[in-house]
Amino acid sequence: MQEKDYKKIIKKIDKYISERKFWSSFDDEVEELREDIRKAKKYDKRNPAGVENKIYYAVNIMPVKKDTGELLRYYIAFNNRDMELLNDYLFEIAHAKQLGLILDTGADHGLFGMNTSPYLLAANMMDDVKLLLPKENGFATYKHVCTPVANLLMAILYDDSEFSQKAIEQAQKEMTKKIAVYDCLHIDCMLAILQKDYNHFNEVINNYCEAYKKSRDFFQGALAKQFVIEAHGMYNLARYAFNGEMKEKIELPKADNFCQELAIWQNEHNNVVGKIHHIYPEDLDFYNRFMMSKPVKMHLITIPKEKETIVHKGTITDNDRYLKDLISENEWHIDL
Repeated sequence: MQEKDYKKIIKKIDKYISERKFWSSFDDEVEELREDIRKAKKYDKRNPAGVENKIYYAVNIMPVKKDTGELLRYYIAFNNRDMELLNDYLFEIAHAKQLGLILDTGADHGLFGMNTSPYLLAANMMDDVKLLLPKENGFATYKHVCTPVANLLMAILYDDSEFSQKAIEQAQKEMTKKIAVYDCLHIDCMLAILQKDYNHFNEVINNYCEAYKKSRDFFQGALAKQFVIEAHGMYNLARYAFNGEMKEKIELPKADNFCQELAIWQNEHNNVVGKIHHIYPEDLDFYNRFMMSKPVKMHLITIPKEKETIVHKGTITDNDRYLKDLISENEWHIDL
């Protein structure tokens, strides 16, 4: 990614900022968070909430979890061309997303895993990916195009031959369907990693970046097409997989929406996981404790098919247990 591409990214963010409310600094985030907390305290006096509900609300209003909070961090890092800062921000964003899964509305690991794992992979948080997708959760069956990717990711992480064969068969079947080009290439990239076909991976990841940029899906904003988090995650995964067996054979993607400088910085610094960059003031100390917390394993629960309008029998994330485990493990408390 050359200097002109940095300017392109900043221009895309500027356009987005002009259309929506945006924080120009971390201090702005803090002030908005304080205002939300003040409103919550007034409401709580009239309707006292339990600890779990207070924490749920506190996480829900956390700036870094919001779209504009993520944008602010990218904006600052790219505007300063600071790859160490970008690496720190990737950690902050990925960590907040993982802990924030208490807000997930419920789906099996094929869906929620793919909402968070690309950020964890891009930030080289491999141990946290295993907490998000523990082996004991088994094979994902949710009928969505991202499910084969989640299963391929688990097959790579746990290197289980039976699981891998099942994941390969599912992925190959999905690629025969009428799906978006970038979705097909995403699956193909993951297959290449699992099958240790580094030559194919080196080719397909660039094709994936190009297809992602051309996508017209409504949920893919202009910034996402200029800085493809999923591609960075797959590149890091390919170098990490199977104890680094493919590491020296994986080429740096040439696509103009892949940030080569970030990848080079991460490689030169042994894929060090970022650190917390923003420290909240004393009156918002819960958020410091939140960001320094350790994630816990994600569990699933089985749900029955009750009515035709209700989701079919399968599994969903056990969000209630996840919240309880996080509170217990990290000794969370909060006074709104």
